[in-house]
Amino acid sequence: DKHMTLKQGTLTKREIATIGKWIDAGAYGSDYSPTMKQKNSWITSNYQLPLLPKTSPPKTNPIDNFINALAKKKGHTLSGTTPSINLVRRLYLQLTGLPPSEAQVNSFLLRPDKSKLIEKLLNSQAYAERWASLWLDLNAYADSTGNTPDADRRGAYFYRDQVIKSLKNDWPINKMILFQIVGDSIPLKFFSGREHLAANLYGGPDLFTNSPGLTIFSKHQNMMERTIYSNLGMDISCARCHNHPELPISQRNYYQLISAFKNIEVLHLNLRENLIEDDIQYKKELREAHPRQLKDPAFLKKVHRYYRQQKPLKIISKVEAQEIHVRKRGVFSNKGEKVSFALPDIFRGSNARIEYWKKLALERYPEIKKTPYNLERLALALWLTDSEQGVGKFVARVFVDSVWRAHFGRGLASSPRDWSSLKSAAPMHAPLLNWLSLYLIKNNWSLKKLNQLIASSEVFARASATSKRSLAQAKSFYHRWYPVKLSAEMVRDSITKIGVGLKLKPYGPSDWPYLSLDSNQNYFKNDWFYNSKEIRERRSVYAHRKRNRPYPALGAFGLPKSGKPNLYRFNSDTIRQSLFFLNNNYLIENAKALVRKIRKKKLSAENQIIKAYRLILGRTPNKEELSIAKKFLKAPNGHRDSFEVFIKTLFSLNEFIYLG
Repeated sequence: DKHMTLKQGTLTKREIATIGKWIDAGAYGSDYSPTMKQKNSWITSNYQLPLLPKTSPPKTNPIDNFINALAKKKGHTLSGTTPSINLVRRLYLQLTGLPPSEAQVNSFLLRPDKSKLIEKLLNSQAYAERWASLWLDLNAYADSTGNTPDADRRGAYFYRDQVIKSLKNDWPINKMILFQIVGDSIPLKFFSGREHLAANLYGGPDLFTNSPGLTIFSKHQNMMERTIYSNLGMDISCARCHNHPELPISQRNYYQLISAFKNIEVLHLNLRENLIEDDIQYKKELREAHPRQLKDPAFLKKVHRYYRQQKPLKIISKVEAQEIHVRKRGVFSNKGEKVSFALPDIFRGSNARIEYWKKLALERYPEIKKTPYNLERLALALWLTDSEQGVGKFVARVFVDSVWRAHFGRGLASSPRDWSSLKSAAPMHAPLLNWLSLYLIKNNWSLKKLNQLIASSEVFARASATSKRSLAQAKSFYHRWYPVKLSAEMVRDSITKIGVGLKLKPYGPSDWPYLSLDSNQNYFKNDWFYNSKEIRERRSVYAHRKRNRPYPALGAFGLPKSGKPNLYRFNSDTIRQSLFFLNNNYLIENAKALVRKIRKKKLSAENQIIKAYRLILGRTPNKEELSIAKKFLKAPNGHRDSFEVFIKTLFSLNEFIYLG
């Protein structure tokens, strides 16, 4: 604006020109350093193994040492252990994402061997499918391109399947990160599927522009930002345009990091026209199809055949590449100085010398000599995953915090969305977070061993807080159990398992869950395909994931968009969730299926109520609940089936969607 504040006159041309030059240069002061506010931050400080606090009586699980010592120091009384009937539900849902069956509950109540059950669950297929959702969130997985036209990306599911297989086999997390960044260039025989992992880096959001140079540059830019954010938890996108006092890197360093990805050729762009024309033609047939056709097995078979003609995505790299320049104010056409690859010198205790990492890359992976133009990308991957000379300890800390948050509904760090915005002072539970991070590294980056340690702790098995005051305290100090809301996938999968029954077939092309014709027309513009019941009733991790528009039944419960990595999900209660339990067709279908299951057993009215409680909530109703249910079922309820309404009511209880 050419005017200053009211009655202060106008700026001179010289003043305007001076301010313009200052903005173009990055808008920072003479004493500004991009790392100034980060140098004393605990986030970028090197850390060693903290000493275990002493507790009385001594604890065998280090988690309990840290939590109990802090709680007692603050004067909080530790709660006892939750009843076995609550613990078994907690273990099944947190480790596998599925509720226990009635038989599984009874088996645990007869022989409550916690350690044996944890080991069994950790080795199940359901465990890998549950924890794959966390990895897919962290790495912005989707089955579509994003932006416009958000076209379906057939073949993306190979990445999702490889993640599930890798977690089932307990691949080291640092190796998964390494292969995700540069798996196309380091072929190791004992790591099959590495190319599928690397493909997600290529398979991120697409930005189609009239400028081929801008389109490819934007892709490389997105690859870099996602790599840094998903591993270090730092959203550095503001550095595109200017230096920022809250960011750990400078604008120049931002573009230096992009240089590591400059040799990746975005093959999808070359196939764009054919791909989109193919999709448009097929979807045109769907739009013209009569609603009855969508229930026709022959027509649905055609849908399945179309989507099974898929090939995995591949990263194609080349010798020639764009030169990387600083883009003044983030404008692609406004070139600044030419830059070469460099690592941020902000993490104390890490080695940021690029020559060191290039040499190490050649020593560890001599295969990279076949594609030397990918050496910088390998150097970046080694820097991120090396816990001795690189920033592996910092990457482990971000990952551990995400795992802890998945178990307890809140993390050990104070700000989960962007670690670069954290205060200089360490959060309350920093010693435990540091200890767990080093535990992960010491145990070969094994997610199974980390989950085993957490699930085996007293903290995980604590009784719930009851009063508002104890709830507020438990949220911070973990001396009591704070209710944890089920994830979107857990809610849908639990309803499906209890109702119509889950189809447990793993892997393969993504499914298209049930969606009403009206929702398809209004929300997806007839862009949603239809599967047969046998396909659509698989686990939610296999559901087609639109990058910009999550499937409504999952989006209502917090499934995020996939435009960027998601370090955590919002656990809010919304009106959409209430409406889902009130009138969603999928819930109604499952409620009716459960009614049929229970009535088929020809039980008395009282035993039908008890059976419904056991199947949905995993417990027997108390006398008061039983009395209320009997009265409700006897009362006139118009044309509706009272038992079906009762079943829907149980599904909508907080006890069902929260772990208490």
